[in-house]
Amino acid sequence: MHGVGLKSYPRTMLPRTAFEGRIRRLLYDERGQGLVEYALIVSTVVLVAIAALNLLGHRSSTTLQNAASSLS
Repeated sequence: MHGVGLKSYPRTMLPRTAFEGRIRRLLYDERGQGLVEYALIVSTVVLVAIAALNLLGHRSSTTLQNAASSLS
């Protein structure tokens, strides 16, 4: 290796620290990608449901009270 610079070796052959290896594995790991996508979809649906209840909650409460009073 005398006279050979680091630039002539591919990046994968260069020695890595343990921390750099862990970060690299974390960045390129795709095992949890599907779970994250489903979590984003569920959280979006929950937010839309909460917004709809906030907008329509007063009307539905009034309608249910009117229905209850007419039954009694």
